[in-house]
Amino acid sequence: MTGPAPIHAPDAAPWVRHRAIFAFGFRAAGRGMLLPLLAGQGIAALVIRSLPPLAENAAGTASGIWLHLPAAAAAIGALSATIAAWPLLGRGEPSAALVARLQPGPAGGVLPLGAGALSALTLGLLAAGLGWMASLRWANERLPATAAYAPLVAEGDAILDQRHPELFLSASTRRPARSLVLTPMAIMAGAAGGLAPRRLWVEADGEPLHREALQVASSHARVEVPFATQRIQNLTLRTDAAPGIAVLFVPGTAELVLEGPRSTVANAMLAAVSHVIPAATALAVAALVRARVAAGLLRVAAMLLVLVGAASQLAPSGAAVAAFAAGRWIPAEQNVLTWASCWLCAAAAATLAAMVLATRHRS
Repeated sequence: MTGPAPIHAPDAAPWVRHRAIFAFGFRAAGRGMLLPLLAGQGIAALVIRSLPPLAENAAGTASGIWLHLPAAAAAIGALSATIAAWPLLGRGEPSAALVARLQPGPAGGVLPLGAGALSALTLGLLAAGLGWMASLRWANERLPATAAYAPLVAEGDAILDQRHPELFLSASTRRPARSLVLTPMAIMAGAAGGLAPRRLWVEADGEPLHREALQVASSHARVEVPFATQRIQNLTLRTDAAPGIAVLFVPGTAELVLEGPRSTVANAMLAAVSHVIPAATALAVAALVRARVAAGLLRVAAMLLVLVGAASQLAPSGAAVAAFAAGRWIPAEQNVLTWASCWLCAAAAATLAAMVLATRHRS
């Protein structure tokens, strides 16, 4: 139980009311997420221990999916408890009219309530990130070393075969790099070309990066070329006129691995905390439609938003966990940053709309 909603006199200082509502939201979310977080962490640890090693799963699938369980369970528990505890979140809730009269302010006090709930959830998700690392160590997982990646941009046709023997790539950063990673798509060259591997040579700013030819035999096979740390501006990929498969470099299949250590523990915590963003969006939507939708439906909608964020690469939480599982430094991942910005903009728009509607309703 979180106790009754905090009620202060309408003429009380705004910071007094907001502080009390913040604390109320913090307690409600903290109590609501504790049991789901612990249960989800235990189940995920047992399942991950029984699965193949994480590094063998493409883009963090299988084991990576189970990493979502404790974070998503904590987010759902926190949101459900917060919506159930605050009378102004949901149509026809008991004591809603009294709380609305005694808690004047934008969106019926949902802003400080949401800030408190999301603060508690953030702390719980930081703990979930540490729990991920403990679960992976217990399961004897060997995570790939965490590194920051910078994409290379192809100039012209991004294909290499006997008819297109040269491809120019430009770097998107001037930061020092320590290796090149290629994961191109392989295309059958037809009966004449057969399925012979494609041989490649790489030059950086006119200087060769390796001696022996690189061979690409299948789609998305990882080819890594380590070299002495240097700043690279342009790369040239060359092949010979021998028949064989063609290789296609779509965006994301040619990247530089940047120099500098990255913390896998910090990356795990960032991946877990990314679940706050779908939770914030769910609370903002709940604030917007609170006078028209019952609290039970709001809880279901919040749960669905969190699950969509966990299961989809079109949300920051899904993209961040996949990046963590692949050993990619999350702050350098453009798709994570893009989807985080989109979801946060949606949350901000819903919050502003809720404030405008609440102002019109009072007037």
